[in-house]
Amino acid sequence: MNKQKMMVCLCLVLAVAIVASARVTFSTPPPEVTYDGTTFRAERMDDGVVHALDAKTGQLLWQKRLYQVMIDPGLEADVQWIYIRSITESKGRIIVVNGNGTTYLLDPKTREFVVLEPTRKR
Repeated sequence: MNKQKMMVCLCLVLAVAIVASARVTFSTPPPEVTYDGTTFRAERMDDGVVHALDAKTGQLLWQKRLYQVMIDPGLEADVQWIYIRSITESKGRIIVVNGNGTTYLLDPKTREFVVLEPTRKR
């Protein structure tokens, strides 16, 4: 094997190792949930905002930031993002769980929320 082929192989192995070690997994936004004529969804998964839309028209009614990710400029931003993993409804409340395992209970009528589980340390 000549040096050029060996360097290409080494670069490929290194690239695969870097991708495999990434801590952030990218996926599609969580399924939206509709309750009492309002559809709740995450437009962007990484900003901690839940959007409430009229279920018939799709018009934005309101939005609520449940959490904000503080990015450390000394680290790569993409490994610090905290995604919304799921949005569900139970007993008239909207339940949002993020990638850190923190659960938010949102009252769609008052737009107030409580944190049910503290954020886990990384």
